[in-house]
Amino acid sequence: MITDLPVAIVTLGCAKNLVDSEAMVALLRAAGADLVSEPEDAEVIIVNTCAFIEAAKREAIETILDMADFKADKCRFLVAAGCLSQRYAREIAAELPEVDAIVGTGSYYQITDVLERLSAGEAAEEPLIVVGSRENAIRHLDVARQPDTSGYAYIKIAEGCSSACAYCAIPGIRGRLRSRPIEALVSEARRLIAGGYGELVLIAQETTDYGRDLYGRPRLPDLLRALAALPGDFALRLMYCCSDGLTDELLEVMTTETKILPYLDVPIQHASPRILKAMRRRDNPQRLREVLAEWRARIPNLTLRTTVMLGFPGETETDFAELMDFIAELRFDHLGTFTFCPEEGTPAATMPDQVDPEVAAERERRVIELQQDIVRSRWPEIIGSERRVLIEGIDEEGLFYLGHSEEQAPEVDPGVAVLCEQETEPGEQATEPKVGKWYNVRIIAADFAEWTGVTIAEQ
Repeated sequence: MITDLPVAIVTLGCAKNLVDSEAMVALLRAAGADLVSEPEDAEVIIVNTCAFIEAAKREAIETILDMADFKADKCRFLVAAGCLSQRYAREIAAELPEVDAIVGTGSYYQITDVLERLSAGEAAEEPLIVVGSRENAIRHLDVARQPDTSGYAYIKIAEGCSSACAYCAIPGIRGRLRSRPIEALVSEARRLIAGGYGELVLIAQETTDYGRDLYGRPRLPDLLRALAALPGDFALRLMYCCSDGLTDELLEVMTTETKILPYLDVPIQHASPRILKAMRRRDNPQRLREVLAEWRARIPNLTLRTTVMLGFPGETETDFAELMDFIAELRFDHLGTFTFCPEEGTPAATMPDQVDPEVAAERERRVIELQQDIVRSRWPEIIGSERRVLIEGIDEEGLFYLGHSEEQAPEVDPGVAVLCEQETEPGEQATEPKVGKWYNVRIIAADFAEWTGVTIAEQ
């Protein structure tokens, strides 16, 4: 029995992993477990790992070893879950004897059973390995979970990916695309809205591919319409869009449904046609120019975010110059970078002409410098303007409310620190901002890390 068993979950990696952890919390809580926030208070510690790149694998192993230190005190069982476990179950069992159970991405839904088995002594001699079919990787998602985030919540609309990018290990870890039914997502959104979450962030490996497996064609526009039709004061944000999914139908939905934020995250990875072909990406720079120009014309206040990779095998200075020119031309509002990491089992890992990591790092530095120039040039129009800001909480000193604006995705973009002094008319009393509510905020300062503003009124 796991009734009243103190359990802590440590989450590594992306927002999709966070949703998986939230679902495990809901499953364990329903079984009677006592979820605690600090590992030192737990008898069971679950590390939900990432294994997307080498740095993530190192962090996962280091975290597992750090958590193993608690076994000298209160902790009885250590569980490694998630991507690292799915990919390297046997290696974990052989090389990390501190681990009592190994749970893959297709077995999250079995987490209560795993803890029951541990409590019954099944891991006395060797660790439990519960790495089931990745076809089951969405079974755990329909529980009524309580998000760890404040003010906003993620909704994972699909799992896995059916693309075959040459550098990416995700399809091998998470499996092919598996979309959740529209009805299930609407029910989840309804619960979250009722719980006071003012922004729902839709995530998947490729959100624009949503529904292709389940309905025979992509149905993201239909999902957005269904979600936008729900009553309540909330907004919808799209992350992880592929450029070939930016269809006329999706554009029409974005322009007509006012609950959908004018924000688009389109990870292009590169802008050299030669490198994109080697990456096995479906993107085409010229088509992307045309599509984004049309979207910006139809949605004048559209915010664009992208991600690019430096140092892919065979990337020359000419290829890099094409990328720099593309960034300078498109002037993305937000841009993330990472350098190529050869992932075992992927075609790119054994491609010729591997780029020296120092060269890749220098190219990354130059991209960041260019993007900072673009961002800095926008500050004069931002400072003094009014922005809609979602409140997430208050800082430790009690000086600022913390949140993010419509043009800032939580966690990955700069946020907004809002002064706790609301501007009022003489004789009026200021009302304190509430978590999960949108407010009109006048921006009084901006830098790369965050903006600073003063509340004007609830939106």
